[in-house]
Amino acid sequence: LRAGSGDMGAGGDAHDKYLLVTFVSDTRVLAINEDDELEETEIAGLDSEEQTLLCANAAGDQILQVTPKEVRLIDATSQVLVESWKPETQMSEEDSTSQRITAATCTGRWLLVALSQGQLVYIELETSKLVVKSRATMPSEISCVDIGPRTQEEGEEENDPKFACLGSWDMNVTVCSLPDLQTICSVPLGV
Repeated sequence: LRAGSGDMGAGGDAHDKYLLVTFVSDTRVLAINEDDELEETEIAGLDSEEQTLLCANAAGDQILQVTPKEVRLIDATSQVLVESWKPETQMSEEDSTSQRITAATCTGRWLLVALSQGQLVYIELETSKLVVKSRATMPSEISCVDIGPRTQEEGEEENDPKFACLGSWDMNVTVCSLPDLQTICSVPLGV
């Protein structure tokens, strides 16, 4: 992770400053000090009491952290939590169950999270804001996700991604269109 684009300005360093180490029950942050040594530190807005599924620099000088319980958007310069998003609780006659985030992937501006029970949520990362753009339910629980490549013609701005790939525990790979999360095709793996 970088300390923020403000640190990369005049005479600044464009290299990563932090290394995240995540465990089953917590997350630790290591920082490179002035002697080029790693030492444990904290990022105030980061949830260190949870496992981190994904952590990345995001557009707008922000840090994105995804844990099994929530998505956190942190200002990279001030290290303050500016926005969070939690999956809704599923209510049934027997009990209420919290959805858990099981997988996540992001580009600088877009986040795709898989939830327990085959739920999929596509989120836009704006400055200090997480905006849910679409939701879908897949036939089985999702094991892994990836946002397809973004296209860019010479001399033009980078376009938004057009598709995502999903792996599921029932041994299928599914390609979905973005931003609507409509299934384009699904291919079974194995026998």
